[in-house]
Amino acid sequence: MAINISAKQDYSALFSSLSTSKSSDAMTNLSWLSEYSSVKNGSYGKLMKAYYASDPSKASSTSGKTQKTSSDVLSSITSHKTATVDQKTGAYSKVTAAADAVQKAVTGIAEADLANEDKRKAAVSSYVKEYNNLLDTTSAVSNSSIDNRMTNLKATTTGKSSDLEKIGITVGKDGKLSLDEEKLASADEKDIKKLFEGNGSYGYSATVSAAMVQSNANYAANSNSTYNSTGDYTGVTGSLFTGSV
Repeated sequence: MAINISAKQDYSALFSSLSTSKSSDAMTNLSWLSEYSSVKNGSYGKLMKAYYASDPSKASSTSGKTQKTSSDVLSSITSHKTATVDQKTGAYSKVTAAADAVQKAVTGIAEADLANEDKRKAAVSSYVKEYNNLLDTTSAVSNSSIDNRMTNLKATTTGKSSDLEKIGITVGKDGKLSLDEEKLASADEKDIKKLFEGNGSYGYSATVSAAMVQSNANYAANSNSTYNSTGDYTGVTGSLFTGSV
């Protein structure tokens, strides 16, 4: 009896080729399903990665050959999992802090005494710095929700590039901002207020986008994690509903 397994099929497809005339024999040959499950959910792939990547110094020698113990393999898996989770959590924490800093920078411009040249420079320079930092930190994580929010933020910024240039802020080809301090010093205070104060302003839109990035980063950092089909350790949310819409 042959059973064909095709990638991306659900378990129901596995029973399509079972003989109906010998049901008892068929059921006794289903032990391979547990092995297939291990391959499909990624745990087998992860185990193999850990096996071949474990430290040779921890291996035991039998008949002149290097043989890794189950303890070595499990230790390698556990340490890899912990290191990966810590690394990803740290990256998301940086995104959270950067997004919060952008929101505070917008508030700083709105509350600054823009008639004072030094305070004007400090407030606008802070926004440029924190905006660019947010671009850097979000580029270090892989998260579709954060990517979408950042796409919106960058599109909003590009759409206001002409108004931003009036106060000395230039949007580069890489999406980052640069500041012309002389142009900022001579800019009309009303133009700065119009950009960063009130609902519907550029500053308001930037604040909303940054707040959503912060929320998504917090959620991702605290979400459950698991091994995927390639044996990598990744964060997942709502896996039961994947592909339901």
